[in-house]
Amino acid sequence: MGHSALGRLVPDAHLVTVWLNSDNKLEFREGPLVAGDEIAIAPDEINSLVRRLVGNCYFSEKRQETEAVWEGPRSLVTAVDNLLSAPLGSAWQWSASRVSESLSIARVQFLQPPDGEGKLLNQFVGIVRSTESRRNNDTEASGTERAKRVRRLLYPNVSAALEVAVSNPSQLQPRQRDLLSQVLPVDGGEESPQLPISFSSPFSGCWATSDGKLNILHSFGQAVTRCLAACSIAERDGRVGSETHESLQRIADENIFSLMTDPEKGDGLRKFVAKLFEIVTRHELITNFVAPEVPLEEERVPKLSDRVATATFSFLWGHGYKLDEIKGPFGKVITSWPLAGNSTSVGDGR
Repeated sequence: MGHSALGRLVPDAHLVTVWLNSDNKLEFREGPLVAGDEIAIAPDEINSLVRRLVGNCYFSEKRQETEAVWEGPRSLVTAVDNLLSAPLGSAWQWSASRVSESLSIARVQFLQPPDGEGKLLNQFVGIVRSTESRRNNDTEASGTERAKRVRRLLYPNVSAALEVAVSNPSQLQPRQRDLLSQVLPVDGGEESPQLPISFSSPFSGCWATSDGKLNILHSFGQAVTRCLAACSIAERDGRVGSETHESLQRIADENIFSLMTDPEKGDGLRKFVAKLFEIVTRHELITNFVAPEVPLEEERVPKLSDRVATATFSFLWGHGYKLDEIKGPFGKVITSWPLAGNSTSVGDGR
């Protein structure tokens, strides 16, 4: 039975969501998410911890203890792989899919990583959309992806989002970011490359994270957002052709917003923004636009200076801490910087 058929059989009132609370306490909750609520989403890096906790709940005879202790905020679990039970895994995937349809990513906040890991743990925070906005999701089935994208550019709500993005990108609402992800050559969700997103304090002045998220509160992230929107508006109005979008998409498809963290992929960010800024300048898509330089490395979200800067833990499919190497508590939201006992400072990023 497909996900859509299951959705008709199981109303939101009986949707079961799974939450990770502090001290490794799992919570299974039945009922709909509340529109307007702000929800922290469990980072992919802790999949192995959640998988073990779920296994201990359902398979007590195979119980495995862990020294890792989650001290982060109450977090909605939207993805867990390799569960011991195939039916449980399928049910989880279906529930996570339903939940994802209800959320718009609003910002990223930063958590203390496990001891020994230098990179701060990034956590997305989403806003629960209203039932009406979920009904208005684009469900076109006909035509090529190009044809569907071009039609979406004419939608009034997409046009409104594009105008905000090109004039005042920091005022974009989470739902508008969702709409833009359908027409821009970047993704509005959790996968790279991404549309710039708000960074929470104390890193709201940084321009990027080490793994490729751009800050829409920073002037560089705003310039990228404005230029992306300007290209789509020009395509909608017939001033540039679809090949403009496709040339950017080809670069974006290489996951170039890894921001130079993988030497084998080369300097993808510079390639992408150089092409983007060149298009905007050549076609005069933004009045008096001056292309900014890529900011300095030290203006990114910092790492913990007294810890190993590379990944201490093994990663599964590109992310995910190796659970048995985590010792002690981690995950608290960072609200001030530098941390006690850490001398790394962050530039204002402006």
